[in-house]
This record gives sequence, structure tokens and C-alpha cells, in this order.
Amino acid sequence: VAQQENYARSGFRLAHRNLRFEGVAGMLAGEAYGSEPEESELDELLSLDIAPYPRPAYFRRWLRQPRAITLRGSESVLVCRPCQNGYKIGPLVAPNIDEARRLLGSACARLAPETPIFLDLPETNPQALELAHSHGMTMQFETARMYHGEQPEFDHSRWFGVTTFELG
Repeated sequence: VAQQENYARSGFRLAHRNLRFEGVAGMLAGEAYGSEPEESELDELLSLDIAPYPRPAYFRRWLRQPRAITLRGSESVLVCRPCQNGYKIGPLVAPNIDEARRLLGSACARLAPETPIFLDLPETNPQALELAHSHGMTMQFETARMYHGEQPEFDHSRWFGVTTFELG
């Protein structure tokens, strides 16, 4: 956020903020839902990537990270990956908040209740904000999503969790 003016001088424009929320797995845990995708299902999941430009090789590898929980639901996908302290959720792509909640709850139920959980979400999806708030998650910090040149358009309503701040 502090560097936005520097980026603006180089031609970047603010698109929106991404917000990091923190909770614990026990607050988010729900019933078992979804399934771990088979290798043969990965091509189908590539179409769920929320990115302004195709990145199939990257997304395929992201879905297959070691020690990550990857779940697919009905037109949805979630990756819950270990980080320095706890687990990060991302991406979380779903057609609605109920589907997002079911995948998130299922992934968190597989972890110890005290495990820290981090969800990075775009402020452009009010249902994503509702998801975080409804589980008692607290906002930790924000980043700025900025683009150089024309801002790409894509559907933010299915975007409940950013894959990673660095790559969208």
C-alpha cells in the first residue's frame, strides 16, 4: 500500500484491494465435502482459474503442491497449503458463498482446530467478505492490486480466495 504512489508514477493504476483475513481451523471447520481431484480431472479444473490471462501450466502445478489439501466441488476448487505459520487458502473459487463455505469448512476440518488459517480475498466480492466475517476471521492487512495499462476484466463474483498476492 505504501508503494502505490511509486507504482502510479510508473503507469500502474489501482484496481482494488486484496485483504488478508486470519482465523483458526476450528472456527471454520465444517462437514466433509468435495473430493481431491484425480490427475484426469485437472484439465477441467483449469477453467476455474480466476486470472485475466490463461496460465494452465502454473495452475496445474499449483493444484498439485506437496502437503496441500486440494478439493473440488460443484464448479469450485480450493487449495489449502502449508505456510510459515499455519495454512493459506487460495485459490478459493466457487459459484456462490454456500459452495465456498462448504469447501472451506471441509478443508479446515482436516486440520488441528488451533491451526492458523489465512484467507486472502478481493474486496470486490462482497460475498467473500461476508464469508470471512461470518466465521469471525479478522483482517490483518491489505495489498493493492494494480495493473499497468488497461485493466483486464474478469468475473470477481466467483473469486472467494486469491491464489497468491504475488500472482493473483
